[in-house]
Amino acid sequence: STQSTWAVAAREVLPAILAGDIVQFDRRSSFGAQVINTTFTDAYDSCAMLQASNSIIAKCSFTRAASGMTIVYDPGWLEGSMGLSNITIVGNTFTSVGDPSITDIHKLIQADADVRDLAVANNTLLP
Repeated sequence: STQSTWAVAAREVLPAILAGDIVQFDRRSSFGAQVINTTFTDAYDSCAMLQASNSIIAKCSFTRAASGMTIVYDPGWLEGSMGLSNITIVGNTFTSVGDPSITDIHKLIQADADVRDLAVANNTLLP
């Protein structure tokens, strides 16, 4: 089966939808999270999971987490925005994230392949 994306107004009749298709109304989806100057410590799992477009995580401190940051839409749980885009991760400090500590920002921040406009800059990783 192929999946398609349609843009429709709320009062329009949707095109034929097959079992298993997902319909999302953008005005009802996750959007615009701003996490700034926040401290996170002792996470038993990932240091963060971001599922909202047009979002920023900046100037935060993440200390002692089992794993890194995940940027993902999870259709199994109907969580997040389909087609995640415009996400900024900048100026954060990650200390003792992972076991052993993750020292490569590209391994620490895991994003779905279809995430668009992901900006990652000036982050510090410490053991």
